[in-house]
Amino acid sequence: MVSFARQTPAPPSQKESDPSVQALIDEIDAEVKAENFEKFLKRHGKYIFGAIAAVILGTALANAYTGWMHSEQQKETATLITAMDRDPAALPEADLKMVLEALIRLGKNGHGQGIRLAAGLSEASILFQKDQKDAALERLEQLQKDTTFEPLYRDYVLLQIVRARLDSGKADELLARLNPLVQAEDNPWRLSALQLAALLEARQGHMQEAAAKLQAIVDAPEAPLAAREQATQLMRLYKAM
Repeated sequence: MVSFARQTPAPPSQKESDPSVQALIDEIDAEVKAENFEKFLKRHGKYIFGAIAAVILGTALANAYTGWMHSEQQKETATLITAMDRDPAALPEADLKMVLEALIRLGKNGHGQGIRLAAGLSEASILFQKDQKDAALERLEQLQKDTTFEPLYRDYVLLQIVRARLDSGKADELLARLNPLVQAEDNPWRLSALQLAALLEARQGHMQEAAAKLQAIVDAPEAPLAAREQATQLMRLYKAM
C-alpha cells in the first residue's frame, strides 16, 4: 500500500531535521485506513441489531406477521454474527463460499436496513480480505447507490469507498464525492469526511486547503479532544510546507 508520506511533497531538509514529522504522518495515515468494516460491525453491530429487535419487540403482539418477522430477523442476525466471527483466511473455499452466499441472500432479502447493510458490508469486507478489491468496491458502490437505505447509512458507505480508494483513486474525484459531507455541518460523518478530504488535498500538494479542512475539525464543537489535537498537529505541519 502506498504511503501518504511518500506522496506528500516536503522539503528534504524538513524530513531530515524532524523525523517525528514522518512518524506523525504515517501514524495518521494508518489510523485513517484502519477504519474498516469489521471494526464498524463489531463496534456498532450490537446497536444496529438491538435497535431492530427493540422495534420488533415493541410491536410483536400486534399480529402474527410481526411475530414471524421477529423470528426471521433473529435467524438473520444469528447468520450475520456467525459470518462476522469467521476468519476468511482460515476458511476452506467451500465454507467461505457458503458464508458469502448467505451474506448475499441477506443483503438482498434481509428484513430491515440494518440487516441488509451489515450483510453487504460483511460481504465487501471478506472480498477485500481475499484480495478481490474490484468486487469489494463494486459491492460498496451498489450499497452507496441503494436509495432504500437512509442517507446516514449511504454516507457511511461512501466514507469506506473513499478509504478503499485512497491509494488508487483520483484525488479530485474523491474530493468531489466527499464535498457534500464536508459542507453539511449537521452530517454526523462530517468530521470523518474532513479528515479524509485533508489527506487527499495534501496528497495533491494543496497544503493550505488541507490545513483549512483540519481547522474545521479543530473548530467543530462536537469534535473529540483527541481529534482536535491530532488535527492541530497535522495542520501546523501542512502550513509549514
